[in-house]
Amino acid sequence: MITENPDKFGFYTAGNFKTYSKFESLEVAKATGTLSTWHFNDEIFGKLDWTLEPNIDLWELYKQRAIQIRNSYDYVVLGYSGGSDSDNILKAWLDAGCKIDEILSFNSYKGSDDPQSFMNAEITNVVLPKIQELKAQNVDFIFRSLDMSELNLEIINKNPQFEYEYEMNFTLSPNNAARIFLRERIKDYVDKIASGKRLCFVWGIDKPPVFFDGQKYYFQFRDVVDTCVNPYVQKKYKQGWYDELFYWSPDAPLIPIKAAHIVKRFVTTCHDSKYYQTKHNLYGYNKTINQYLTDETVKILIYPKWKPDTFCNGKGSGLIFSDRDSWIWNSNLEQLTRYKSLVYTMVQKSASINWFNKNFVRAHTSNRYYLE
Repeated sequence: MITENPDKFGFYTAGNFKTYSKFESLEVAKATGTLSTWHFNDEIFGKLDWTLEPNIDLWELYKQRAIQIRNSYDYVVLGYSGGSDSDNILKAWLDAGCKIDEILSFNSYKGSDDPQSFMNAEITNVVLPKIQELKAQNVDFIFRSLDMSELNLEIINKNPQFEYEYEMNFTLSPNNAARIFLRERIKDYVDKIASGKRLCFVWGIDKPPVFFDGQKYYFQFRDVVDTCVNPYVQKKYKQGWYDELFYWSPDAPLIPIKAAHIVKRFVTTCHDSKYYQTKHNLYGYNKTINQYLTDETVKILIYPKWKPDTFCNGKGSGLIFSDRDSWIWNSNLEQLTRYKSLVYTMVQKSASINWFNKNFVRAHTSNRYYLE
């Protein structure tokens, strides 16, 4: 059974005030002297015993999740960037024998005019070859590659339906903001929703953040889901707008618990420095050698079919001045001034309440779920 409530993607409170907007909650909290708090399915995850590792293979959980989503919707769109999160979903989907309706990827070929730009390189080097491979295997699906350049500029130009300051939470890039308009702009999606079909977007949120408090390891969700589902989408959920976070769902709670235990077991038993780095990472701290798991190690641990030699851009340098938007930042477009104004306004708002750190807006986190 799938939960059909926009609250499942998280919401904020400041005292008795509830909102889907991070910045609105911060403003209210500052004005009322209360605390801005993020809630993420506490009523489900808080009832589970996170100290017990589920006695089931993680890959089996992935396949069960694919089947669960497939059986709940009429038309399913798999978001596929070529990165490890979406790659794992696609492979689990196929291994579970689930029909693929559509694979969706985003690019900025028109804006950057460079197939190897940060935004486009994984599409060029991973996604397009993968699509050709699947077609050669006679896998039946629709592939849609959307150039988001023009829509990015439209959003920056102040779309009257979109209050940028209050519709974005953690990731302020217009590239992320543009995605929310797909079901209003793509005729195929509009028609399917209008006909009463249950159309769903599946997103690869997210790997398991595993932390150490000096005594015990614990897991925490973070409010990073607005890369795929933001306040604008949540407020329109009653219109037949459906989304699924593949890994972080109250309908598949064993996935983050199992993945977190796999990470914890590794960092407490393996001390080989080749798997670690000195730079801070969210996905696992080894207290014995005082180092953090590398991104590549995490991928290998929780995504059994991931190929380490797959081309990967890695993480961008920030979520405000995003590498994905470099074609805008480095341009002479008239929208650049407007974009800078939007960004600096949000940075000033977050900085005024100590919610800004370098090139990142600070994340809200869920309750701590202790693994021991």
